[in-house]
Amino acid sequence: MKDCYTIEDMAVFTGLTDRTLRNYLNEGRLTGEKVDGAWRFSPEDLGRLRALLAEEGGCPGTAAPAGPWRPTVTPRSMILCWAAQGRTAAV
Repeated sequence: MKDCYTIEDMAVFTGLTDRTLRNYLNEGRLTGEKVDGAWRFSPEDLGRLRALLAEEGGCPGTAAPAGPWRPTVTPRSMILCWAAQGRTAAV
């Protein structure tokens, strides 16, 4: 998987906890791939999760809106969030 995100990255993008994302995986609501024992997610997996959350009216149990996801304050997460949105960061 060339462009991939970790479960921690997905938590940053969605405002959901790692545990909630793992529950979604167990329920089949989130798809991903295990690589060397760790979950990896494609941009398409992120898009499907965002669509699911939008259908359900946002991120259950969190203050995160269903609309545009706000990046966290770390530069790495900002770049990952921008990449998930198809934007680029000037470096």
